[in-house]
Amino acid sequence: MKVKGQLIRIFTKDGIELQGLFFEPKKRRNMAILHIHGLASNFYKNRVIDDIAEILTKRGYAFLTVNTRGHDYISGFIKK
Repeated sequence: MKVKGQLIRIFTKDGIELQGLFFEPKKRRNMAILHIHGLASNFYKNRVIDDIAEILTKRGYAFLTVNTRGHDYISGFIKK
């Protein structure tokens, strides 16, 4: 069974939109794991993220994976 994540969007101080996927466990610990992929990647095409999220949330950890400014080979920026 795959866990469901919540899509999040944040804006940096200079107005750049960044996206992430947040997974919350049923039983919470006071810790979370932050995953930041490499420059030429993203969180949504990497299927191993599903497995990592499932394992971590079963153990009580929140898990957040995020795109960086340069995801997908230096992406176009969405600004406010």
